[in-house]
Amino acid sequence: MELTADECSASVVADLDAAGVGDCIVVAHSSGCYFVPGIVAHAGGRVRGIVLSPPCVIPEGGCGLDAMQPRYQAMNIENMTKARAEGRVFTTAGPPAKPEWLRDAYGVTLTDEQVAFMAAPERNPKDSVNFYSQPVFWSAAADVPVVAVRQLRDPITPLALQDEMIARLPSPDLVEVVSLDTGHIPAVTDVDAFAAIVNGLVQRVG
Repeated sequence: MELTADECSASVVADLDAAGVGDCIVVAHSSGCYFVPGIVAHAGGRVRGIVLSPPCVIPEGGCGLDAMQPRYQAMNIENMTKARAEGRVFTTAGPPAKPEWLRDAYGVTLTDEQVAFMAAPERNPKDSVNFYSQPVFWSAAADVPVVAVRQLRDPITPLALQDEMIARLPSPDLVEVVSLDTGHIPAVTDVDAFAAIVNGLVQRVG
């Protein structure tokens, strides 16, 4: 119930340490973006670049709820409040009972293979989302180049909200904005285009 965003970030860096990873690029998807500033802070200068897909950027000192469209924000606040009142942990739902609903949930129509990939249990654990209410400080990543991927058909993070969040990044001169005509999960549906974005940043930062 008390899991924090900083603990999540520290856990990622502990995995980097265990794997012997030196300089690296952090690629973050959706709410995974909440942990990026903490990863930079804990990694001791090893993060050379950041890719955000979509750019879910929290206001300085704000929390993950501030990076959600209003209906998701309201739903999560209601569920978190209810869970805390009942003395239980508010978690993600786990694997979908009916994977077919995923087919058109992300703004593009998934193939059968993509539906199976997204519905797999290892990608849908029941995890605490207490970190939604934890403070995040993007100033910790102010010196790191960022590629913000605008996802033009993303129904989960609408384009206007993406643009608002891009404007929150602390160092505009270090931000490159790339638009993809795709939905919420280009790493799954637009693999080549997304890989080109990541590889392009790798080449630029050396």
